[in-house]
Amino acid sequence: MLWISAHETRRAMSALSAPAAPERLADTEHAAFLAQAASLRIELLADKAARESLGAACREIQEALALHLHARHLGDELSAREHLRGAAQACAAQLQLVEPQSELRVFTCAQAMQALACAQTFESFLTTGTLGAKPVPSADWTARAPQLAPRADGPPAAAPASAVSATEPRARFLDTEWLHGMISAAHEIGRYAQRRGAAGDAASVAAAAAAVGALQEGLLAFNLRNGPLRQAFDSLKYVVRRCADTLYELALFDDDAAALARAAQGASRPAVSVLVDMAALDAARAAYEDEDEARELAIKRARDVQKLAKNAIFALHRADAPRAAEQLRQATELSASILRDIARAHTSLRGAPFVRAMLEELAEARLFEAWLGGARLLARDAPAFGGVRLEPSEYLGGLGDLIGEVARVAVAKATVRDAPTVLSARGCALAVLELALSLGTAWPRRVEGKLPALRTAITKLDQLIYEHALRERSGRRTQQVEWQPEGGTKEAESEPIE
Repeated sequence: MLWISAHETRRAMSALSAPAAPERLADTEHAAFLAQAASLRIELLADKAARESLGAACREIQEALALHLHARHLGDELSAREHLRGAAQACAAQLQLVEPQSELRVFTCAQAMQALACAQTFESFLTTGTLGAKPVPSADWTARAPQLAPRADGPPAAAPASAVSATEPRARFLDTEWLHGMISAAHEIGRYAQRRGAAGDAASVAAAAAAVGALQEGLLAFNLRNGPLRQAFDSLKYVVRRCADTLYELALFDDDAAALARAAQGASRPAVSVLVDMAALDAARAAYEDEDEARELAIKRARDVQKLAKNAIFALHRADAPRAAEQLRQATELSASILRDIARAHTSLRGAPFVRAMLEELAEARLFEAWLGGARLLARDAPAFGGVRLEPSEYLGGLGDLIGEVARVAVAKATVRDAPTVLSARGCALAVLELALSLGTAWPRRVEGKLPALRTAITKLDQLIYEHALRERSGRRTQQVEWQPEGGTKEAESEPIE
């Protein structure tokens, strides 16, 4: 063992010198930008808490509805209805906390609302032999058969009590929730039919086959785009086939079942309007087609915004400020127009991915323009955004993408030994990182993947500054840092979009 005396230790310690303190790199130009961290954090945490609270409540509702279906299939009608009433009451309470077409309602509540619509539709089938009138998420709901359209020469039909109570938008199912719920109920009806088939109850199997067949026929009128609803509809054909097969197999051994099977295939089967609420289904189809048309138009216009914003960034890199300003003016006006149209008629599109991508691209372009103009970062409520309201995740996503453009400018300026611009670029990146660290866990998950790229950019900017310092001190040539954007080459990113 090597022994070191106390004298030798003191002598070694006296020979050490304390390292210099880190250089202060804070940029006072970004003070206003960093001042928004507290308000952003409060808003993001409030949104996160609302989502978590609503998500927990919706999971409890789904558990209660799963118990309802289980008890109903076991024949425990009393227990099943208690679970259904409690779940409906909880749903009604939660719906009072969210806007009807908000992102929270469309995404966080969707599965719970679909489960409730499924349970109520299945209850309607067991009670009335039909899929029932369009239900409402209320503890006062009772199963009833669809109301047939009145004759042209007859008196107008009175609105049912459940429909009157559903005039408040918060107390209604969204069309997609109801449609998903009916398709899920068809699967439950298929399970029911198989068990009744095992008991030799051909009449119940015939009723099940008629109900799911009527639903399939009613939904065939929809022009469904690719998505969850289309996938759910595609699964319906298997239930229809299974019910028909069960009825056919029973008919091989039972004359009454054979008669029911012939009736199910012939003109004596019930009309679709008797088994399904066709008035509500037609209204849902018209609304779906209207929203689908608006969605397609909004997607095309959003792509135009992205193209204008991206070309503005290319123009800024080429020092063509007038052209960039005109493109950004057009992009801002078009974005505001899209948001106004969405808010007026189709608010559910506000949380669509193509809208968020459009606003992130616009935010990036505006932030880049402001940084080139004065080496400062814009706050979320800055007038430069032209009145376009950015959600925190959209603004922060634009900030994350901004650093890539700033780093490209730094690389170009480093080749001509423009040290102040490179230092300014690093200051910009450090300010964005400080904002991200200030938000902590409130940083949105949607843009969480931009943080590693931000840290990488700061490392590369530090390397640029270090190599510039070497050149200034010794004149020695060093390897140039090449900035490569995520997922592509520098050349691919340098061409404008036509």
